[in-house]
Amino acid sequence: MCRIIIECCSLSNIDPAVVVVSAIKTVEWNEMLQKALIRGWITSNTKNRPASFVSYLEKYMGESLPLLFATAKDFTGLSELTLLNTLLTLLSSFINDIKEAKQLKIVFAVCVVWAFFGTVCQENRLKVDLIVRKQFEGVFPSA
Repeated sequence: MCRIIIECCSLSNIDPAVVVVSAIKTVEWNEMLQKALIRGWITSNTKNRPASFVSYLEKYMGESLPLLFATAKDFTGLSELTLLNTLLTLLSSFINDIKEAKQLKIVFAVCVVWAFFGTVCQENRLKVDLIVRKQFEGVFPSA
């Protein structure tokens, strides 16, 4: 048996019969779903961690992501779900090696840059660089 998962923003151009036969379900991406995914990831990946560690992730994911989603969408065209999934996958790769909050701040910023802006073309990199440096002030060396 083979399953194919297709992510799309709208089913407006798909024939209704195809939707029914394929048993396609749509999930509207919204802030509530985003928060639930982030909360679930934080809960499952921060066991036995200090409260400061968890609060840092909650703070930065809550404050930083909306602006970064909008910026990344403008430059890459990728959906928020794709961006968030990529970010959480990257963070999962590093989370067990992080020992203190200062390291977490740096790793989080680097993962955001790669997940959200790794595909940005050369001509937009300076614009993205300015936005990221402002968002993560003090994390990256000055230009």
